[in-house]
Amino acid sequence: ELWVKLFRDMPDDANYRVRSALANSVRSHRKPNSEMLAVVAKLGRAPLQNRGVWETYDRDFERYLARWAMETHRDETLRMLESDRSLDQESRLLAILSLDPARAATLLVSELATLTRALAPEEVSLLGSQLGQAPVMAAFQALLKDDARRMPALVNLTLLDSKMLANPKLAAAVARACEDILAKKPSADERALVLKLARLLRLSSLEPAIAGWMRDEMPAAEVVEILSALREIGSERIELFVGFLEHPDQAVRREAVAALAFCDDLASIDCLSEAWLELPAAMRVTVVDGLTSSTVKAGAFAKAALDGEFAGLDSSAFEKLHAVLGAGDASLSMLLKQTEGMLVRVIRVRGIGDTMEKPFDLVGPFTLETWILLDPGIDNGDGLIGRKGAADMNFHQGRLHIYGGGGVGDMAVGNQKMRPDVWTHCAVTRDEKGSFRIYLNGELDQEDGRQFLLPLRGLRLGATSSGKPGAARYDEFRIWSVARSAEEIRNHFRTRFGDEIPAHLQMRFSGDHGGPWSGPASVEWTQDFPLLVSPEQAEAAQRRFVRLYKLAEGLGDPTAGRVLFQASCMMCHQVKGDGAQIGPDLSGIGAMGVQGILRNILDPNAQLESGYYRHDVTSIDGALVSGFMVEETKDSITIRPIGADPKVILRETIATHSISKRSLMPEGLIDAYDQKQVADLFAYMKSLQ
Repeated sequence: ELWVKLFRDMPDDANYRVRSALANSVRSHRKPNSEMLAVVAKLGRAPLQNRGVWETYDRDFERYLARWAMETHRDETLRMLESDRSLDQESRLLAILSLDPARAATLLVSELATLTRALAPEEVSLLGSQLGQAPVMAAFQALLKDDARRMPALVNLTLLDSKMLANPKLAAAVARACEDILAKKPSADERALVLKLARLLRLSSLEPAIAGWMRDEMPAAEVVEILSALREIGSERIELFVGFLEHPDQAVRREAVAALAFCDDLASIDCLSEAWLELPAAMRVTVVDGLTSSTVKAGAFAKAALDGEFAGLDSSAFEKLHAVLGAGDASLSMLLKQTEGMLVRVIRVRGIGDTMEKPFDLVGPFTLETWILLDPGIDNGDGLIGRKGAADMNFHQGRLHIYGGGGVGDMAVGNQKMRPDVWTHCAVTRDEKGSFRIYLNGELDQEDGRQFLLPLRGLRLGATSSGKPGAARYDEFRIWSVARSAEEIRNHFRTRFGDEIPAHLQMRFSGDHGGPWSGPASVEWTQDFPLLVSPEQAEAAQRRFVRLYKLAEGLGDPTAGRVLFQASCMMCHQVKGDGAQIGPDLSGIGAMGVQGILRNILDPNAQLESGYYRHDVTSIDGALVSGFMVEETKDSITIRPIGADPKVILRETIATHSISKRSLMPEGLIDAYDQKQVADLFAYMKSLQ
């Protein structure tokens, strides 16, 4: 009582800091009563509109602190709401939002009859999350039938996250509200809102009306919105989509391709096959995503590819077909036989023991290199080579250590930490002076080590000094009798040799070469392997890089380059808030320099961050959603495909979930560009600092 007597007027204090201290004091109180919570609730004044930035921020933060205090003491907040009727409505609404959602929704319903303003987004979200409660559903339906409050409520619905929008009960209620709007000669703003809701909630009942809005000479931006909505709601108007494949606007063509690709009518496959060779790489990714989005379509797609259609499918396309159809599908099996390199054999080491019958020695100068994929839990039991109780090359604390054995210690330690489940190229050189260098993914990582010229003897692949069990996969394990240069390592670390034996190459192991393997070592087939090329292909890639580098360094028109950038790159990337949020933000890409930008475009898988791995999720009905992971909860996962809205998949409906270390960014992105277009594109990207 004394506390209430002293501080009951503090919510009206002119000083913002005093009001904030009031909320914090109640939040940290061990046992406040309902009267104290009523004082805090009075801080819940309505958010400010059209006021100064700092004044608005202070009000919002004050509401945040008050709600935090009431959330911390929910039981007393509920007692306060049940007993104190002196609070104004805004204070009551903030207190209601602090309760658990099920109880809060029923109390919010009781306020709707006297609420004169439009519901705020978080209030709409609360009602939408509790539509399973009959009173809440009834109130929500009544809200959407109210001519005065329908439009603000629907506008706020577009601000909800994709998981909330996936609620079928919400979709049904919104569809009826949209149908009511369309029945009364809607305005342009109302039609735009209905179009957006139809796309976000996938309101298939609105398909006839939306398709009927398409008109000749319609602005490109409106065509894009209509095609996007028709794609998301599953329209099968193939003739309509085909009519836009040669539209002069790139964004329109992209949406037409996506609408065809995700159409369930199998006739769309023939249409896309005819257009395939003319499509840029980014649009081909969309085609593959759409044609592998169900078992039926994927099967027809595989048969078409087997018949010679869709030439030049890359490994990611085969991964998606495999995810949907399985390895036993006849058409896919025949395709894999016709197409080399879609599955690769690698060396697998797991456990303790001698991996090789005969050990080897390293004497004098050498280069040891291999691609390695380490299991989670990296420690000094994982390594490149070694012998128990002697010298090794291990990954203690996640970094590559060149260890000389007891009494010698570490001779060199890598700077970068290894990441589990990611293929990484590791190279170690020792020169004539006994100096060591460590390279990761073709780039120098460490050269400040101790000199050591003594032989390293009795070594085996995957063994370490600790004798602890290791767990890793290896590919293209090579030992050279010389210390190769940084340029040689950089230019050839992505090379896969055949039967040829280059000068100074002493030993080479891969899934198809070397062995025999014993103990914890074996050979296994995998779809997850480093993308390597033959020496001839490597030389061709280097010539290609040099040619494009000269063009990229030349003078170009950044204005024309921006148009190219918007048509391709912004399907997945943002620049200063514009574009899609699938890949990294490219607002400052110019700071990478031409060489760095070009290497990322030509080899998008080389330095792929784990946050941008591709997720392939198949449902129990055979559907596949492939794209970037947006959110993962205990009940669902949300995937954002390229060029499409996020898809929420309930865990109970998931059959398989695989993660590919392949970039969502397609290879060959600029192959179809002429010399001027390359110069223009890079002129624009160089300007992004």
